[in-house]
Amino acid sequence: MGARGLLLALGPAAALGLGRFAYALVLPLMQTAWGLSYAEAGLLGSANTLGYLVNQSAH
Repeated sequence: MGARGLLLALGPAAALGLGRFAYALVLPLMQTAWGLSYAEAGLLGSANTLGYLVNQSAH
């Protein structure tokens, strides 16, 4: 695999990783905007993490 192939393979993985951790920064804003309780926001965050783990284990 050449350098271009490596970049094409790592690009989506890096984007998923950044998106996963950036979500934690947006969650408090979503909680306020949607009027979620701490438990509901926690459930939303847990569902996001679970989806990320399932997606990663499928590859």
